Amino acid sequence: DPLPSVPAKAPKDIQVVAVSRADVNIAWKEPDDPNGIITKYRIYYTTERATDIDSNIKVEVPGTQRMHTIKDLEYNTTYYFRMTASNMVGEGPVSDVYPVITVVGIASRPKGFQCATTGHDSIQLSWDPAASSDKGRLISYILSYKSSAIYLEDGMETREEVLPVDNDSGYLLKNLRPGTTYHLTLTPSTEQGKGIPTETIVCQTSDFSKPVNVQARALQGQQIEVTWSPPLEARGIQQWLVRYYRATDPMGTAVPSEETKKVVPNLVEQGFYRYVISGLEPKTAYHIGVAASSGPAGGVSSYESIREPVTTLGLVPSAPKRFEASVRYDPGLRSASIDLNWLAPDTLRGSRIEEYRLLYRAVGPPDLVSSRTYTEVPLSHGRTSWTLPPNKVLFGAVYNFSLSAKNNEGYGDVISCQATVREAPPSMKPESFSVNTKSDTSVEVFALKPILTGRNGHITNTEVAYWPKNAIDGYGSKNFSVENSSAVIRHLNPSREYLFKVRAWNSAGPGPWSDVM
Repeated sequence: DPLPSVPAKAPKDIQVVAVSRADVNIAWKEPDDPNGIITKYRIYYTTERATDIDSNIKVEVPGTQRMHTIKDLEYNTTYYFRMTASNMVGEGPVSDVYPVITVVGIASRPKGFQCATTGHDSIQLSWDPAASSDKGRLISYILSYKSSAIYLEDGMETREEVLPVDNDSGYLLKNLRPGTTYHLTLTPSTEQGKGIPTETIVCQTSDFSKPVNVQARALQGQQIEVTWSPPLEARGIQQWLVRYYRATDPMGTAVPSEETKKVVPNLVEQGFYRYVISGLEPKTAYHIGVAASSGPAGGVSSYESIREPVTTLGLVPSAPKRFEASVRYDPGLRSASIDLNWLAPDTLRGSRIEEYRLLYRAVGPPDLVSSRTYTEVPLSHGRTSWTLPPNKVLFGAVYNFSLSAKNNEGYGDVISCQATVREAPPSMKPESFSVNTKSDTSVEVFALKPILTGRNGHITNTEVAYWPKNAIDGYGSKNFSVENSSAVIRHLNPSREYLFKVRAWNSAGPGPWSDVM
């Protein structure tokens, strides 16, 4: 075995900071090669950089310490600090030199920095009033805080707020996330710059309330639909967690829902949320519960569970196979239809197929969606194709189709597909076209996008053409966005009469001109 020896290296990560006009704080970590247990540390300091270490002032601290404060130093003086670590054998090598200046203008560390939870989204902070030596010099406090949970792709949520010096002993920190731990520091600031920050304190916001009106019902195809409403105080809720397990199993075997994110927007607009649990066993009872969450690694409310278990329905057909949609255009691109094709399910799960159920609707873009309700089409059991006719198809729209087969137990698993219809130039002129005089040299032109069936895609802008009446040349034009609905035409000749017309544009080109006004 090698003979015991002194520490091979000096303490590491040494930090020397002036914490007031006469005090310096030194922090460090144990050396990488201590060669045993560190019994003590020595801090050497002097006001002369090149002096021998033996002539320095020496302070010894126990080996368990990682920080020490040197007090009663001279104001506005440069000090040079070095450190060593010792074990049972002896003293190790000396560290590098760390200079620090005891600046007269630096603000002292605030004392008594504390926090208390006041709700699910706020924390009350308090600290002692500024020291008498700092009063009149402070210009602000800087509050820095970060959450322990990762909400953003680039790491922890970190923020900083500048508090006026009037907030000399307290501040209510608002708009926080529920059920989340926060790490906070407070730093005073003067005209000379930032002062000495406090030690970091930790505080956790309280959780929010549980969801209400939790209900569940069995759907066809071994599915259970769960609905609920948010609590009265729902701020901070980012996602929902659905828990379910067989009534014969202990609660600890609950299978967490994989889709723990906010649910379909159109159902939220009706004041409740909806989630469908799929892949369950037939004719089996399940316990269901819902909890609110502030996001990954964030706070979670306790689960609100349905009192009685919900039983799934019997064996129903599996989903149809190779369900595909293709768009068919007429030669002149005046209309389009969507052809659907599929094959019967592989697994009938019981008696033969009685019929199919097809659901469809336009799902985008938003200005081409007139309804969020699906249209239902019953189809006979022998069908393997169907066509959405031209009078039901809008150019530029995206359609969603869902298909399921039915036996004597009910409808089975659903299969879905989408079809995107390419845009065509608008076939109709803008609506509500008008021109109003604003001054003797300017007018305002107003126009709305064409009606739904004439847009043939997403309307991007409206073009205005204008010219003096009876003029051979002098044609002018201007575009305005559909969100603004109007444009002001300026610098007109007050002694001339002008004519105006408008047309709508999408990505495929312009539509027809309106009548001249």
